[in-house]
Amino acid sequence: SHRVDGNEHYGAIRYPANYDPNQKYPVLIANHGGNNGTGPGIFGAFSGNGAADACYHQFFIIAASYRSEALNYEDAMLRNYRSGGESSVIDRDVDDVIALLNGTLAHYPAADANRIIMTGGSRGGGVSHLLSVRDDRIKGAAIYYGATHHMHESILEEARRSIDSGRNGGNPVLRTAMDAAVLPYMNGEMTLAEARLALIRRSAYFFAERMPAYQIHHGTNDMAVPVVHSDVLAARMMALGRQAPEFEYFNYPGGGHSPNSLDGSRERIRTFLCGLAD
Repeated sequence: SHRVDGNEHYGAIRYPANYDPNQKYPVLIANHGGNNGTGPGIFGAFSGNGAADACYHQFFIIAASYRSEALNYEDAMLRNYRSGGESSVIDRDVDDVIALLNGTLAHYPAADANRIIMTGGSRGGGVSHLLSVRDDRIKGAAIYYGATHHMHESILEEARRSIDSGRNGGNPVLRTAMDAAVLPYMNGEMTLAEARLALIRRSAYFFAERMPAYQIHHGTNDMAVPVVHSDVLAARMMALGRQAPEFEYFNYPGGGHSPNSLDGSRERIRTFLCGLAD
């Protein structure tokens, strides 16, 4: 546990296999999706027993709960540890992850500050996008279907329909834009300039030139985070002259909002991340 913006905050750290405090190990940040917190289950994606998964066993792997969420250890016969503070989807989530990373590096000298890499999906994908541009210690990231552009014209049209209908529905990206900026502006709680900044702060698209080595995975039939978010970021990266192997974008026709529907994505991510950690 540690404190972030005056609030008690919780994260989980998995040690490398056969941990030796006199050695140095890379650090993998795993950013979770959804709104229900995280727990030890997030480490399952990095726990395979095959030879190909062996590299993951040599990482410190860290996972933050975001403010107001639980770090759920009930399944491990312990309890839930709830982080304080008010939810701030994607934006202040980044601060929470940075605080856990800082604590890891400060208290575990074996964690190598020169080999920090990252992955995440959905909300965790958006968090990863922003973290990669806000913290230059991140050497590279491999991301599943994260939102990148909260001012995109597609969100504008959906926001208009939501306002006209009086319902704050739609996909999670729209709801984030509505809750973080559109509704507060309409209710007089934010100026237009403040609302614009709230959207820009959640939009890694505008800061793509700061991104490290990068790999993106997105399905064309994703109903939670529309594929346009990865399309526009990939176009921006390519316009900046980024290309393989430093930047890769994998688009999966018919794929949805699950790694299981993105055939081969786990293997591509593992190869990419393990290569960066060498």
